Amino acid sequence: MQPILTFYKNFRIIAISISLLGCWAILKSHSPYSVVFIFWLKVFTNAALIGYTHFFRSQQFIFFFNLGYSMRKLYLQTLAIDFFIWLVLTIITLNLL
Repeated sequence: MQPILTFYKNFRIIAISISLLGCWAILKSHSPYSVVFIFWLKVFTNAALIGYTHFFRSQQFIFFFNLGYSMRKLYLQTLAIDFFIWLVLTIITLNLL
């Protein structure tokens, strides 16, 4: 789990900021239906972050390859962590409505 969190550290500030921005948008709209828009915003921004990491920060993959992690495993587990954080924040926000 530690290597996955190390990989997530590369873009955690942007990913969590997008999640918090989505929670703020839900609160401002006063509508639980805005979660659908925020979800797709999260999907597209995560795709952009993964693309940026894949194409412009690919030299860091050598470290993870040596630990036995594939790119697919890194991406899937990192996205699972990020979407779990987003889901928890969204549920908390929806309870505030």
